[in-house]
Amino acid sequence: MTDLRLLVYQFFFVKTFPKISDVELISTFDWALEFLPEREQKALSTNLSLLTQKRIALDLLRHLRNSQARPTFETLFDHAYAWSARRLENNIHKQQLIGMPSLNDEEHKEEKAILKTMLQLLTTSRHKLRPLLAKLAEKRVATANPDSPDNYMMKLFDNIIREMFVILIRLVYLSLLQEALKEQSPPAHPADLRTLSSCSPMST
Repeated sequence: MTDLRLLVYQFFFVKTFPKISDVELISTFDWALEFLPEREQKALSTNLSLLTQKRIALDLLRHLRNSQARPTFETLFDHAYAWSARRLENNIHKQQLIGMPSLNDEEHKEEKAILKTMLQLLTTSRHKLRPLLAKLAEKRVATANPDSPDNYMMKLFDNIIREMFVILIRLVYLSLLQEALKEQSPPAHPADLRTLSSCSPMST
C-alpha cells in the first residue's frame, strides 16, 4: 500500500494540484458530493455553512502538500481507500439483491473489476503492484464524458481522490471549533482570589 499511496500522492498533489485554481478545487468538492446518496448529502449540512466547510477543507488540502503532513495524508488515503471499496461493494451487493441493476452491464463490470483489484492490493507484494495496476490501465471505461477517467486504473485513482474530498468535507468543523473556543474561553464566573493564592507555587 505504501507504493500505491505514493502513486496517488504524486498523481494528485504533485502533478495535478498546482494546476488547479481555488474555484476549481471548490467545485471539485461539489462534484464529490454529487456522488453521495441524498440522505448522506443532507447529513453533511451543519450549522456552519457548506461554503465555509469547503474553504476549511481546501486549507487542509493545501496543508497535506507539506512534507510534514505526509502521515496525515497517509491516514486520509487509508480511510478513503476503505470507504471507496465499501461504496463499490455496497453498489454491487444492492444490484444483486434487488435483481434490477441501476448501472448498465459495462459499468457493473467496471465496479466489480476495480473492487477485485482493490482487495488484491491489500495483500499483494510490492513487486506485484505495478503489474496489477497496468492490467487495470489496459481496460477502457465505457463512458462518453471527456472529463471522466478513460481506463480502470484512473477510475480507481479518481474514486479514491473523490472519497478524500468527501472525508475532508465530512469532518465536523463546527464542533471542533466550538470545542477549541471552550478551551480558550475564561471561566464563566470570576475565580476566588483566595483559592488562586492557595494554589499558587508562591504559597508553599
